[in-house]
Amino acid sequence: MPSKQKDQWRGICTQSGKGHIMKVQICIGSSCHLRGSEAIVKTFGRLLKEEQIDAQVELCGSFCMGACSKGVSVKIGEDIYHVKPEDAEDFFHEVIQKEAAR
Repeated sequence: MPSKQKDQWRGICTQSGKGHIMKVQICIGSSCHLRGSEAIVKTFGRLLKEEQIDAQVELCGSFCMGACSKGVSVKIGEDIYHVKPEDAEDFFHEVIQKEAAR
């Protein structure tokens, strides 16, 4: 039986089958969950819609990436970033939005 935490994220992940899709994975493991991964997922989801790039970005939860000591782990391609909930909007504009525009 899936855990309640996994069920929460299933409704938040977005995906489109059109063109090139940039995959953004956010750790929802126990440590990152306690560090605010839920708030980061919600912020990214909101900004994807506001900036109208939700068809270009796949936003999904992931389990531990082994790098949780510095903040919530966010993986784009092969790069792992560490994001705090209070920095999520800046990270979105500086990294995700710019990468999606390529």
